Amino acid sequence: MALSTFATKLDLDDIVARAVSLVDAIGYKRLAGTVVSAYASWKLLYALFLSPLRNIPGPFIARLTGLRAMISLFAGNSCTDADSDFKKYGEIYVYGPNTVSISNPAASRTILGSHAAATSLDEQTTFSSRNPHINQLRRRQMGPMFTFGYLHRMEPTIIKYGAAALKTKWERAVDEAAQKGEQAVVNAHRDLAYATFDVTGALAFGRDFNALRNNDPTVVRWVNDSFGYFGICMAVPLLKYSPFRLLVWPLWSSLQELLTFARESIEHRRNEIQEGKQTPSDLLAAFLDSEDPESKIRMTSNQILAETIVTLLAGSETSSNTLLWTIHLLLLNPVSMKRVVDEVRTKFAKDHVVTYSEGRTSLPYLEACLYESMRLRPVSGGQWPRLVPKGGITVCGHFLPEGTVVNLNFSGIHHHADCWHEPYMFTPERFLDNDEAKRKLLTFSTGVRICPGRNLAWMEMVPILANLLKDFDISLPEDVPFGPEILDESGYPKVMDSKHYIVPSPTNSDRDGRIVISRA
Repeated sequence: MALSTFATKLDLDDIVARAVSLVDAIGYKRLAGTVVSAYASWKLLYALFLSPLRNIPGPFIARLTGLRAMISLFAGNSCTDADSDFKKYGEIYVYGPNTVSISNPAASRTILGSHAAATSLDEQTTFSSRNPHINQLRRRQMGPMFTFGYLHRMEPTIIKYGAAALKTKWERAVDEAAQKGEQAVVNAHRDLAYATFDVTGALAFGRDFNALRNNDPTVVRWVNDSFGYFGICMAVPLLKYSPFRLLVWPLWSSLQELLTFARESIEHRRNEIQEGKQTPSDLLAAFLDSEDPESKIRMTSNQILAETIVTLLAGSETSSNTLLWTIHLLLLNPVSMKRVVDEVRTKFAKDHVVTYSEGRTSLPYLEACLYESMRLRPVSGGQWPRLVPKGGITVCGHFLPEGTVVNLNFSGIHHHADCWHEPYMFTPERFLDNDEAKRKLLTFSTGVRICPGRNLAWMEMVPILANLLKDFDISLPEDVPFGPEILDESGYPKVMDSKHYIVPSPTNSDRDGRIVISRA
């Protein structure tokens, strides 16, 4: 008799009674242990013999659980761990039960150019959308506003809240220190962050954050907490929902404060327009006016809100940390520092304010220093996920089926010896008159998902760095544990310790983020 036919003839109550008797006989604890043991055995057998990733190198624990990756993320070690894993396992390795990490430059460019982002944000933005049609629509709507031609209208605002504001504050710090007979010491990490947040606030929200002038960390806290919330929710999606959200309540609350501020800013601008008031040409105006030239579709209020938030999150701390790392690496490499300072001061008078176009035209070595800083300490370092589409793909000789998560290991990509000679050495010269090297740099991504705000980042970074190096002599405090003569295990100048959640920042900002300044 067939088993299914036999089962239908048994009395249901009898089946339940026999099952309960069996459980009683075995014992609940033994049963639970048996179930756990069976599950663990299955996971082990699957990882060793059945997983499509079984022939790819990597830490064995990663084949069984994503716990290793979560610990790295929550500890702020994602960037340093990505680099050490690349050195140990190579350009493709298992990062989780259904996840691989890729550092092969050619494969990475292909993936970035064609595969959808595997992020977990609620609103479909240029950063988070998995739908290629939505991504293309949003880029058509927003594309014109991030061209150099459009951004040029905003350059006075960028200079005002960036380079000019920093000069004012640092000159005041020099004067106050001189009155006390002391050296002027500023926290460059904090001040650069405040300045770039002020720039983005003025452009994307039409509001003065006054973070730099008032040393107000409110917006920085909003952004850092929002970054933390999104990063944690990408790893543990349940935390987006009640009651699990209570576990990350402080981070979620900061995000809500930021959203409220953004909504108020958008509503304030709409009211100004309705009242016929003259409003500035900024990103907020562009968001409100944006329209797809093909379909004539405009962004909804929620979409405008999401894009203003993304602009603040992606366009502020990334620029400020790139500037911080550039200054830090220059201080560790005095020959490069002298060369870039000489370049700026011989090209421009002391009282001249260097603009973006002047910097990009006349300061090739300064531009090369920014490129090299973004290569050595990429703000997009760590692991950035993409999903393998239908049909699967072959990467580095391994077939990855549909649904596999592919993490782009930007640290490994930018330290790959096939692309970069002495990849851990600070060598800005590699980018001089070398467009091919610039194209290899993936800090701003590439292809269909290239960062739309990259032009804005350059318009912030070039004037800030050029004017600071022109106006101030910069050196390291004596009490920091690094310097040109303090070498790491590879024989290069030891860089400051950093933590990396979304972007790399100093582990000890109060100590390592400081620099000594004086008037040039």
